[in-house]
Amino acid sequence: MEPIVLDKFGTKLFVNDDSGIADNSLLHFYQISGEAIGFHTCGADFLMYAHSETHNVMVCENCHFGMIIPNSIDTYGQLRQWCLEEIERQKKIEVAISALCFRLDEEKRKKF
Repeated sequence: MEPIVLDKFGTKLFVNDDSGIADNSLLHFYQISGEAIGFHTCGADFLMYAHSETHNVMVCENCHFGMIIPNSIDTYGQLRQWCLEEIERQKKIEVAISALCFRLDEEKRKKF
C-alpha cells in the first residue's frame, strides 16, 4: 500500500507491506487492539486513540506528531481521501488569505 500523505508538509503514514493492510482495512481494529496503525515518517509507530465523541487522534510514539481526524473515518482509504481533501482545503484558505493581505497592502499604499 502506498504511504498516506497526512499534511501539506509531506508527513506520511507508512504501512508494512507484509501486514496485508489495504485501503479497505479498518482503522478501528488497531485502535481497539492498541496496535500501531502504521509508522510515521520518523520511523516510529503511529497509534490512534479516541479524542472526543466525534474525533480520534493519531500520535507518533517518538516525535509526538499528532493529527486529529473525524472518527467517521473507518478505513485507510477514507483516511487517504480525507487527508487529500484537507490539504486542498488548506491550500485554498492560504490563497484566500494571501489575496486578502495583498488587497490590504494595496489599500495602505493608496492612503500614502
